Amino acid sequence: MCGAEEKLYRAEIEGTKLNVCEECSKFGNIIAALEEPKPEAKKDIKVFKKPEIKKNNVIYMVGSGFAEKIRKKREKLGLKQED
Repeated sequence: MCGAEEKLYRAEIEGTKLNVCEECSKFGNIIAALEEPKPEAKKDIKVFKKPEIKKNNVIYMVGSGFAEKIRKKREKLGLKQED
């Protein structure tokens, strides 16, 4: 519940079985003590390259007041927001 990575216990808290630390286990009934977590082996780290940015890419920006313009045009056409 709190995210602690110390010795964990299997506990039933409000009808739900959770792996919790000793401090959080007081909120329910302890079912069993779990094995202490083993230190994780180093995992291979994957390095991702940034995608190349091609020249001539166009980026469109929505200006301020755009929502107001859409609303006015929609109302002028007699459309509802759901439409």
